[in-house]
Amino acid sequence: MKKIKHSTLRCDRLRELCSIENLTYYKSQLDVETRWNSTYYMIVKFQKMLRPIEMLAATDQDIKKFVPDAQGWIKINDTLTLLEPLEKATVLLSASSYPTISDVRFLFLGIQQHLNDYIGKEGFSQSEVASLILQKIDQYWEVVDSSTLASIVLDPRTKLTLFSTGEESTNAINAVKRRFSEYHTPMSQPAVINHDNGEVASTRDYFHQLKRRRLNNSTLNITRPSSGIYEEIDQYLALPCDDNVAPLLWWQAHF
Repeated sequence: MKKIKHSTLRCDRLRELCSIENLTYYKSQLDVETRWNSTYYMIVKFQKMLRPIEMLAATDQDIKKFVPDAQGWIKINDTLTLLEPLEKATVLLSASSYPTISDVRFLFLGIQQHLNDYIGKEGFSQSEVASLILQKIDQYWEVVDSSTLASIVLDPRTKLTLFSTGEESTNAINAVKRRFSEYHTPMSQPAVINHDNGEVASTRDYFHQLKRRRLNNSTLNITRPSSGIYEEIDQYLALPCDDNVAPLLWWQAHF
């Protein structure tokens, strides 16, 4: 594609050939190493203009030697098969007005499954490419998986649906409970004014103890027994998932 993109004459000729074939002319796109989607879009455009490109190659030897043979097209089509879900995931997240970490996990799981399906698949020419992509995805996944369990469970659109039944779901619930425990303030016992052998504490200490009693009493209505701190989690998980809601708005309306 560089040979065409960097030549005004070739671009003009390709545009003419597309017009002759009643095909849309697509501006050549270079493959950018740091953008996986650029590879996908480059190949898609190449496919759509294949006939005009072959016509151009028939009269241009520099182009002809870069036109893929039958085996090359098998590899190209298999590459598209691998990259299509990654392109869809990028578009989905970019178009979302409110992407969440559960969206990322949902897409990661789908991409991982897709790549695993093609690693070692008989007759698939790009199994090694699938393995290399999966290795890179797995590096990111280690970070996402370990640090986002609670956030994903607390997304009312997914809850536990992104976790397998059993140990994985249990670990996710426990992650939420641990986070609840971090923010939970245990109910304190009211401070007692000490009178040691009839001897009254100093006046200042006496009023410090009264202050502690007042502060403890003021929290009684907003704290709850330790045995009940997980009731909200159980109530939340008992409700059905809601795919068509913004998570923050859902929590605002329900709790």
